[in-house]
Amino acid sequence: MKPLTEQETFDKVYRHLLTQNKRAATINKDGKTRCLYRQRNLRCAVGCLIPDELYSPKMEDKSLCSDIMFEIMHKITSMPISDLRVLQLIHDFDPIEDWEFELTKFAEIRCLTVPADSNHE
Repeated sequence: MKPLTEQETFDKVYRHLLTQNKRAATINKDGKTRCLYRQRNLRCAVGCLIPDELYSPKMEDKSLCSDIMFEIMHKITSMPISDLRVLQLIHDFDPIEDWEFELTKFAEIRCLTVPADSNHE
């Protein structure tokens, strides 16, 4: 598997989040929201990049900086972990209504382009 370029990675995340338009998350026993890479048919900004054959539910408790996630993400994309973390934070914390704005801002700062098509995935 050849890693996605930074632009290909951004395109995939952008289309995915704006099509799904819903957070992949669960509510903990203490009432706090916990975002997940995968939740049933939902995926977070990073979760949408992980192919089924590389995914394991054990990943859910791992940060992007953990050895296992770092290794997997290195196989999937050439985008730096720090940028993937920003995409993850957009999914995890920004209001869904702000996702398109925040993703566009992310693209501008990193000299990426927003996908031209309006069909989000």
